[in-house]
Amino acid sequence: MSETPFSPSPRRPICAQCLRPTTSCICGAVRPVRVTTEVLILMHPDEARHAKNTGRLLHLCLPGSRLLSGTRFDDHVLNDALFCAWGDQPPPEHTLLLYPGTGGVSMPKTATGARVRLVLIDATWRKSRQLVAAHAQLQRLPRLALNDPPPSRYAIRKAHEAHQLSTLEAAQLALTLLEPASGSGLKGLNDAMAAFVAIQRPFWPHAT
Repeated sequence: MSETPFSPSPRRPICAQCLRPTTSCICGAVRPVRVTTEVLILMHPDEARHAKNTGRLLHLCLPGSRLLSGTRFDDHVLNDALFCAWGDQPPPEHTLLLYPGTGGVSMPKTATGARVRLVLIDATWRKSRQLVAAHAQLQRLPRLALNDPPPSRYAIRKAHEAHQLSTLEAAQLALTLLEPASGSGLKGLNDAMAAFVAIQRPFWPHAT
């Protein structure tokens, strides 16, 4: 499965890179960041069409990341995405799900310095729970939890709780845990978030 772009229209041309209408293109916010962690983004189709979504921006900022869009993934497709080799790279030694809940851990010690594939669910909390519940493979993954994250800076999109972050913000914090040596190299994601908010704010004068 692949990402679903905005519905094309002869009066609404679509950017070939970010898949958004050219009038709300987010390519200007992209800041390429190199990480050793492999990042897999599972995006709910509703998010693919949401102007305030940061999952696509994260994908564009992380060369080599992968993005699948859907509500129910074929077992074989999901298994390959979670555990098999990407390109000429060896399979990951650990596949972790960035998600809170029972069994979550702050930082898997066995993952330090290992080849890690990080799975992010790009959806609302309700839909992310539905997606996890629908896939036993996701339920079995060890979880990486973000303990006491800072408040989101994403004021243009309403969060139900102060600790709920955008997908891009959550990814940056998780990658900081997994790759502490990357340090300032991950600052590009912070810059991308700031640029994205600046692009979106004129269209969303009130957080909703």
